[in-house]
Amino acid sequence: MLPTSSMASRRSGFTLIEMTFVIALVALFASLTAPNLISMERSRREGESLEGLRRLPVQARERALHDGMTVHLILRDGTVALAQEDEQGEVGDPTTSLSLYDGYSVGRCQVEGSDSSPEEFDLRFFADGSADPGGFELVVGEQVSALNIAEDGSGSFDEALADMSVARWQAGSYEER
Repeated sequence: MLPTSSMASRRSGFTLIEMTFVIALVALFASLTAPNLISMERSRREGESLEGLRRLPVQARERALHDGMTVHLILRDGTVALAQEDEQGEVGDPTTSLSLYDGYSVGRCQVEGSDSSPEEFDLRFFADGSADPGGFELVVGEQVSALNIAEDGSGSFDEALADMSVARWQAGSYEER
């Protein structure tokens, strides 16, 4: 017996209910995973930005040692930048810059134990590998972290801005005990 045309047409595709069910499942899966994917991407970009900030003092110190010239770490309009000093002592245009991640702002700044505004912040790395001690706070919401730079040019992220006003002997960089 040959199949009739009505039997053949019933077997050729999915029903509207089946298609609606599959689309609903795909939409449900997308709605559950999209926020996590967006959050992961945001966390990755934030981590890259903080890692870049962590590397800037190292880059500044290495450039000062390599070129034999003073390198300045400066803050300008939501950007942390490195600029080299010329022979006349003038700070040139930034050679390396890193924009702060969205939502981050600069809080308190300090250079050599004295408070500074973000616009006036200028931390120097010298040709002998030393640096002006200081740092600045990064604020996001209620959370504060600080990039602290020691006299030896090393940098670290800490929970607060370190006190860089260390008493020094006239003979050198030994701390008074």
